[in-house]
Amino acid sequence: MQLRKLNEAGLSLFSEYVVSLGQNPGAFIPTGLLDRPDTSTMVRPSVEIEPDPISSRLDAAQRVDSLLSPMPADVRAQLESDPGFWSWLSLYYFDSVCPMKRGRRTPGQVARHIAGERGRNRYRHLLESPYLIYRSFKPAHLLAMAVLNTPVHQPGEVVEQMVGRQYLIGNRTVVEAYTQLYFDHQTGENKVGAGGRARGCSNRYGIVLSQFDRTFDLGLMSAQQIIDLLPDEFDRYR
Repeated sequence: MQLRKLNEAGLSLFSEYVVSLGQNPGAFIPTGLLDRPDTSTMVRPSVEIEPDPISSRLDAAQRVDSLLSPMPADVRAQLESDPGFWSWLSLYYFDSVCPMKRGRRTPGQVARHIAGERGRNRYRHLLESPYLIYRSFKPAHLLAMAVLNTPVHQPGEVVEQMVGRQYLIGNRTVVEAYTQLYFDHQTGENKVGAGGRARGCSNRYGIVLSQFDRTFDLGLMSAQQIIDLLPDEFDRYR
């Protein structure tokens, strides 16, 4: 299928579908919205999109990056900020971002599938979020693996603790420090217990840095300086 984006009618109908899953969790995906001329428009220049299932957030980010990188800079920038584009991608890959389990789908918050305007819930969207992070670190995406390694449909607590704080997730060195603390490069997974709420865990990282942000310019600090600034409770992850 060729890459498209949802128009206002398509966004409305897709949103209605996501909401309806609360009452009818086994409802069929409205794939007809993807290429109907009254619900979607073609992306120009045209590009073919692959239907292979998406596994991890990193896979999602690289998949979208491969679609957008060859495009002219102005087209890419327009698509990156277009809710219709991201929502179309969610619908196209809905079996990946909201898989059927035991005959039902559990979509969670609508913002995970229906993209908001620029700056609003952008890091909640299951496809836009990893792409934004990947693009900001490319080609050094390994520095952000704590928020890229988890399944695309189930980001997990470590990711949620960061994406819920946009002023932190948008700070490159804060994310790099987060990865140094909570990602195990040997196993390729986040460290055991990192997603909890005990002392030194990912929830505490966000809380402590929110306090530091009032007195320190975190954007001017290196990842190691941020880690060194953390209190003793983080020693188990340092």
